[in-house]
Amino acid sequence: MAARLLARQSFSLVGGTTSSTTWNGYSTFNELVGNGVYLYQILNTSNQRLARGKIWVINQ
Repeated sequence: MAARLLARQSFSLVGGTTSSTTWNGYSTFNELVGNGVYLYQILNTSNQRLARGKIWVINQ
């Protein structure tokens, strides 16, 4: 299984210590991603990992 970057998103933290973001399920090439498990990570501007996890995509 090969890993490839599907999407990249930039956002700014506003106030407080908790923030959220959304992803519409489309790649940076404007293609809807297929069913599967996708890994994500959140990096700061110094490329330090702040969070990582998995997203399950099930298109019906």
